[in-house]
Amino acid sequence: MVQRFVFVFGYESPHEAAANQRVGTDMESAGVLPVLAESKEAALEWGREVAEWYLGKLMRVDGYSWKARRYASWIEERPDRLLLETAEKVGDIARGSYPDFEQTKTAFGD
Repeated sequence: MVQRFVFVFGYESPHEAAANQRVGTDMESAGVLPVLAESKEAALEWGREVAEWYLGKLMRVDGYSWKARRYASWIEERPDRLLLETAEKVGDIARGSYPDFEQTKTAFGD
């Protein structure tokens, strides 16, 4: 049975990456994706694929890898209202599909 999971992942936006490199800070953002999957493990797996895709498009740099940077990611068991509101702005993502990039970018404030 397909369920809706709230996948949360850390990443650096282009602005944060530049500032972190320039002044030695470690700012990060968090993204929230509502993933439709059969299990928590399947939602984590697909959420990580979408995070990789999203960050690659956001950074606009060939070979920029969210996975290689080992950012945190998890399924939020008890999402608060803010996480749910952000997830709603992105829209449900079925395994094998990707969200609208511009809509997601707007939802995350990037």
